[in-house]
Amino acid sequence: MMKPSILFICIGNWTRSQMAETFVHHYAGDRIEAFSAGIQPQPDIHPMTHFVMSEIGEDMAGQHTHHLRDVLVTREGFGYSYVVTMCDDAQERCPPVALARGKHKMHWNFIDPAAVCGSEDEQLAAFRQVRDEVHAQVITWLETVGVRVPVLR
Repeated sequence: MMKPSILFICIGNWTRSQMAETFVHHYAGDRIEAFSAGIQPQPDIHPMTHFVMSEIGEDMAGQHTHHLRDVLVTREGFGYSYVVTMCDDAQERCPPVALARGKHKMHWNFIDPAAVCGSEDEQLAAFRQVRDEVHAQVITWLETVGVRVPVLR
């Protein structure tokens, strides 16, 4: 029997969707397959994404950005239990075929921390805020699908 699966879709696949994928791997990787992809993926995960995730003990080594079309082809014939758009822009630009591949569709709207201008401290604050918001949303979702999440990290 196949495990349930979730696909997080963003524009660049270098911040929010990567964070969400990491949290699902951390809490439920043995029970739920997690994937992330971008409509126009960046070449690499944003360095500040790596940094703020490492601050809370999450290792993203081995994760890479993926183009949405490649992720859809890889799972051709299987689809996803859940497809999540991670921002309004991704929801608006997501090809209908990608949404059709999900049994359940969800929309989570997070700001793009990579678009925040300002000092390095201001940018890091935005990445931390989004990390914490994505974390809370993933935990809420996991609990709705029956995955118990420890209270303390």
